[in-house]
Amino acid sequence: MDTIHRYRIGSRLADRALGRYALPLVTCASPARVQRHGLPREPADLMQGHTIVRMNSPRSGRDFVFQLHRDEQLFEIHGSHRLSVNDSSAALAAGLAGLGVLTTYAFLVTPHLRSGALVRLFPDWRGDDVAVHVAYPANRHLASKLRVFVEWAIELLRASEPA
Repeated sequence: MDTIHRYRIGSRLADRALGRYALPLVTCASPARVQRHGLPREPADLMQGHTIVRMNSPRSGRDFVFQLHRDEQLFEIHGSHRLSVNDSSAALAAGLAGLGVLTTYAFLVTPHLRSGALVRLFPDWRGDDVAVHVAYPANRHLASKLRVFVEWAIELLRASEPA
């Protein structure tokens, strides 16, 4: 059910969680990058001779540290980088251009994994999920356009399962 939150700017927004869906993260690289630098078999291999595409928060400038899990193991992706971006689309473009190993949202890379433009790394490792919510102005009556959008977003997330 929708819950109302008061945000710093003083506006009232309704925040709806999109069910049990989340935005799974995937680690991948371009085939040309894998050919030039080799296929890392384990996340720890990224520390030796591989470059990552670093992402940071557009709000704070802090680096995002992506974590990978397998069974009881946890690995934080750190490594050398030549590029740091604060936008997922820019990170995707860098990954497609072969500028580094990319960890980003599955829905962004799934079409490129299916087409072969990107290769999934560490398929037995899982990235943290990012919960998905939609926020909109609080109103007693939810506009039909918004209701349709939320349903479309749920279907989009279902279709974005990693390849």
